[in-house]
Amino acid sequence: MKSTSKDRIEKKGGGIQLSFRAKQRIALALFGVVVYAALISLIPNFSSPYNLFNIITQAAIYGTMSLGLAFVLITGGIDISLPCVLAMGSVVGVTYMSQTGNWIVGCLLILGVCMLGGLVSGVSVAVFRMSPMIVTLAMMNVADGFAKWYTNYESVRGIPEVLTGFFKRRIGGVVPMYVIVFLILVLLLHFILTKTVFGRWLYFIGTNKNTARVSGVPVTAVTISAYLIGALMAGIAGIMLSVQSGCATARMVSPSMLTEVLAAAVIGGASDRGGRGTAVGVAVGAIVISTTSISLNLLGIQSYPAQVIKGGIIILATILDYRLNNNTGGKVKTK
Repeated sequence: MKSTSKDRIEKKGGGIQLSFRAKQRIALALFGVVVYAALISLIPNFSSPYNLFNIITQAAIYGTMSLGLAFVLITGGIDISLPCVLAMGSVVGVTYMSQTGNWIVGCLLILGVCMLGGLVSGVSVAVFRMSPMIVTLAMMNVADGFAKWYTNYESVRGIPEVLTGFFKRRIGGVVPMYVIVFLILVLLLHFILTKTVFGRWLYFIGTNKNTARVSGVPVTAVTISAYLIGALMAGIAGIMLSVQSGCATARMVSPSMLTEVLAAAVIGGASDRGGRGTAVGVAVGAIVISTTSISLNLLGIQSYPAQVIKGGIIILATILDYRLNNNTGGKVKTK
């Protein structure tokens, strides 16, 4: 495979200058090896097929939402409302399914309601130049309040068997359908980011929005599209999570969900400073976070200390992101 300007290692001034992508891959690989070795030694059944399938299934659901968040982060924005938007769309769509038995329209409702939330956030940020953090914080409260009001805190059941059966299938009797859907999404979004003009525009906007606008990039439309893609991925994750849990409820969004979704994106190389991040990197980040969450549970660590640990992972990943991109960092001296 031919190396690109992003992947190659360049020699400059008597040293080796690693590209960001090369440094990211090395860091992720080392981190994964250390964590995996530690967990095998601490948890006897960690490598069992049952546990590994739990890890990749959770990674698929949360990772789908992280893929959408990555698109927003690449543009230099952020969307903290995605988990609550997921719940809002899920309760509306599953309620329709339970009343009519029509799973196709129900799924479209989930995606549509989620994308409506993304559209409001995207227009607020791109057109009215509002702060992404403030806008999506407000949307988070709107979506959370709506889901609780709509369901009166009750669980909505009655997901059609055809939809449940589709996701419960295992390809070759081994690989869960959740994982297949996630892999398809990773490949599709990887193609969009690396092989399309739209993908280049996303990185351009995240690197320098004003320069992108002067260069003729439709900044407003692309930014809104990024928030719509983020909400669409939240909707797909909502369908998978509803099927996995057998119901939709306002409480399907745990306090740690946003932490895990954000952590997967950050570990995968995305940054709120914009201009960076890959779909493949986010997929790896999702597996790392899923492994961490399930391992903490197997180790008997309670939810609140586990939440502290996950928050610490985000801080460490952010520090690593800064160090890898520091002008003086990443240079290995050679003699």
